[in-house]
Amino acid sequence: KIRKIVKDKKENIWLATEKGIVKISDNNTITLDKTHQQIKEDNFLTIAVDQNNNIWAGSNSGVLQIAGKKIKTYNSKNSLLPDNHVWNIAVDKNNIIWIGTKKGLLCITDQEWKVYNQTNSDLPDNTISALAVDDYDRTWICTEKGITSFDGVEWKQYKATKKRMNHYNIYIDKNDNKWIGTEKALLVLNQDGV
Repeated sequence: KIRKIVKDKKENIWLATEKGIVKISDNNTITLDKTHQQIKEDNFLTIAVDQNNNIWAGSNSGVLQIAGKKIKTYNSKNSLLPDNHVWNIAVDKNNIIWIGTKKGLLCITDQEWKVYNQTNSDLPDNTISALAVDDYDRTWICTEKGITSFDGVEWKQYKATKKRMNHYNIYIDKNDNKWIGTEKALLVLNQDGV
């Protein structure tokens, strides 16, 4: 199962799969899995590339950061990661890494790691099912209980459906439409509504 595909700044393709992380370059394909001594998990759910060309990959055991030849693993025991179930990672143009987990949203900047959850923010739910960033420095967060945007200061709620519905994916196009995949429908959220 290939769960997510990204391209880095050197035009390499990276895949998050159930059998490891795959890097495809012009003349080589490398799989990073449990046979590598620094990797304890094979089943990756998401992957992202930051502005420094570092790879961030999420699994149900935490986050793996690949910086050149160095690999670091972050989990709830050795970092501020609120939960080891990492389902989404997004990187904004300011190189802020947003990590969606089962128990909250982690924001990583050069200065700090900060966790957002229902107790210290306006998140409608702690389980983050999808993330995206737009061109206006807003992070879009999908949960079962609704969609929220966060610009670093203000949280804004959007009620996309009348009933509770799982929001599995979000994509923002060049016209700032938010395409949201749910369990029963495809939604489009824009300035005109849903």
